[in-house]
Amino acid sequence: MVLLLEEIRRGNERVVIPAGVLAQVWRDGARQARIAALVGDRRTKVDPLDRSSAKATGVLCGIAGTSDIVDASVAITARSFEPSVVVTADAADLRAIDPGLTVAQL
Repeated sequence: MVLLLEEIRRGNERVVIPAGVLAQVWRDGARQARIAALVGDRRTKVDPLDRSSAKATGVLCGIAGTSDIVDASVAITARSFEPSVVVTADAADLRAIDPGLTVAQL
């Protein structure tokens, strides 16, 4: 994560974080300086789980045979911001949901 943050700061890449992912990892901003810095960066967008993306996420869960809405929302968000690379510790889970995603394992 540290290397990823450094690379983002050096480059001009945009980071998109699905709202569900942020909710899953956020506990105490005062103790999560790296995540807080990433979320607070001007190049970072937190993508909301609105009505349209919630429906698409549910449909993808049904197609993929999963109940993990956070992983499914990651796939939906990645497809919405193509070209994209999904950075995750759950590469196998995401590839099972959408084998066509470009995934980088943490």
